This record gives sequence, C-alpha cells and structure tokens, in this order.
Amino acid sequence: MSKRLLRVTIESIEVFSNGDVPGQHPPPGEEKRNAVVASLTYPRSGAPSITSAQQFNIPAGIAFSPDQSDFFACGLFKEEVQDETILQIKVTDTVRSAKAERFVLNVLSMLAGSALGAATEGLTTFLGAIAGVGVGLVRSGFANANSGDQVFIIGETDRIKLEVDSLPADPAQPLRMNLSLIVREEVRKPFIELDSAGQPVHKEIVLRAGSHNGNILIKLSAAPV
Repeated sequence: MSKRLLRVTIESIEVFSNGDVPGQHPPPGEEKRNAVVASLTYPRSGAPSITSAQQFNIPAGIAFSPDQSDFFACGLFKEEVQDETILQIKVTDTVRSAKAERFVLNVLSMLAGSALGAATEGLTTFLGAIAGVGVGLVRSGFANANSGDQVFIIGETDRIKLEVDSLPADPAQPLRMNLSLIVREEVRKPFIELDSAGQPVHKEIVLRAGSHNGNILIKLSAAPV
C-alpha cells in the first residue's frame, strides 16, 4: 500500500457568472470574495474526508490566477493519501469578504460539529485542512447560521478519482488538470434595481441547473513519504 504526500494547488479559475449583483458595492475598505471549498474523500485510514477552503475575488469572464509562488495563496491540499482519494471542488457566488469568511467558518464548523471561529479567526485566505468533513453537504442557498444570509454554489466539479502512484512526484513538474464547473442546483439570487423613475424593480440572477459556468485549472503532485 502506497502512501504519498498529495499536493493540490489552483493555477487559475474562470467563471462566466460570478453571482455578483449589479450596482451593489461593498462598504469602503472591504472587498468581495468567492469561496473555493474542496474535499478529499477517504484519503487514508481513519480520515473519512478532509476539507479545505480559499477565498478569492474572481471576476466574471476573466481567468483569475492566484500567486503561484505562495502555497498559502494558491494551495488547497498538502495531505498524506494512501493509494487513492476522490477530489471535489465547489465555488460560491461573490459576496462581501466578511460574509464569505463567516460562510466558510460556519460551513466547516457545522460539518465538523465544533466551533472553529476562534481557532481560525483572521485566516481570511487559506483556511487550512479540516479533518472529518466534506463538501457534499454544502448546497446552494446555504444560510449563514448567525445572520441568515444565503450563499450560493455557482459551480462545482465532478468527483475526481486520484491514484497517487500515477501522479508526478515533483511539484515543480505537476500534472495539470482542467475541470469544468457545473451548476448542479438552479441558482436564483434576487436583487433590486431602480428604474428610470427611481422606482425599485425586483430582478434575479438565474443560473440553470446543469449549465457550464467556467473551469478551474489545478496542479497535482504526490511525493513519497
């Protein structure tokens, strides 16, 4: 049985719709973010799943590439895997960065059955791998436990089986894998615009179930341990 250190990093992400609401801007000094949440299923004995998350400001229709020189800026996993595992990645809509951070912390806390807020406070980018949880329960419309805010899944990959013995050992010469981001559940995100007379008009951003909403390009390697 082979055990290797699996390294997964993000080379680029492109989404056709990032879920941004037209005309709505974050408060001064605060950015907007998309959460990228990923999991490995049964990477090794005693670990049913491992989940990790990053936050990025992903523009619509333009490929975004995080800093490739810094693992904590582009990394998803650096985990020991025995023989094989299944990777899946989900991307949320654009929300204010504080809301995105609360969403990720609440998701991981809920799935882990513990309060992670104090342990991870201030980690607004790479939130680290949390053992025992997976992204399968993260659904569109998931509500923030504290505020009731909803965060929507605007794309997710298929479940990708990875056999670590077949992956390159050198992270400098990784396997590059381009994965489609598919909308699994229809997204309807309401917002209000003012018409020419200054009257509110109720509208929706709609992403149809089964639609292709971009791609994520990842790099994989697996060094012997």
